[in-house]
Formats: sequence, C-alpha cells, structure tokens
Amino acid sequence: MKKCVVILSLSLSLLGCQSASKPSPIVKPFPVDPPVAQPVAPATTYTPPPAATHISGANQVEDQAMLKFCLKELDALKKVDAKQYQGKSSELNHLLSEAKTYVQVRNSLNNDMSVILDSAFQYRIAKTCNDIRVDLTQSLLQRIEKR
Repeated sequence: MKKCVVILSLSLSLLGCQSASKPSPIVKPFPVDPPVAQPVAPATTYTPPPAATHISGANQVEDQAMLKFCLKELDALKKVDAKQYQGKSSELNHLLSEAKTYVQVRNSLNNDMSVILDSAFQYRIAKTCNDIRVDLTQSLLQRIEKR
C-alpha cells in the first residue's frame, strides 16, 4: 500500500510539472497584411554643388573679383612688410601656376576627380588669400603698437 501511495504521489507531482510546462492558450494574432514589394527608383547621377564648379567657369566673375581683392591685399602687404610679401607672393604665384596647369588638363579628367580638384584649388587659394589678409592685418597692428 505504501508503494501505491508513493507511486500515486510521484505520478501526481509529475503531472503537476507536466501541466506547468504546457504552453498557455494561443492568442490569435492581429491580422497583418503581407508586405507589398516597393519598386526601386533608378539610381541618380551625382551632380556637384554649385560651389564646386568655380574653377570650371560657372562663377568666374566671382572668382576673379575675389582674386583681384586678394592681389590688392598682397600689394598692400608689400608696402607694409616686404619680407612677408615675398613669401606670400611666392606661395600665391606657385598656386596660381599649378591651377593654370590643372585647368589645361581638366577636360581630360573624369567628373568626380574634377569636383575634388576644383574644391581643393578653391580651398588652397582661399586659404592663401586669408593668410595674406591675416598677415596684412597683423603687420598693420604691429606698426600701430610700436608708436
């Protein structure tokens, strides 16, 4: 009899474990429509921003005005500090010579390379002109402070 009680209690305990591991009743999911394939738009070609085309001539008047002003500031630097003028004049002349060579071969390059090099030359020329402006300003301020 003890055997029966032990077997019965063991069976009941196993049944309890079995019922605990049963999954809960399934809840019906909210109906979802199947995904619809979206057509893919054809790839578009890259068009450079307007600022990247200055060397190519799109804003040639603007470039010439900036360069003209830069040369005026360089000339003013010559009158204020001849030593700095020599260095900046040499740097600007070298850069303009390189830009002239680049413009001559520009049509032989692909568009991506032209965009990159246009931007690089614009940056270098603008940086050199800014350096000239800074040197001119500092030289003038130093002259004022000496007196």
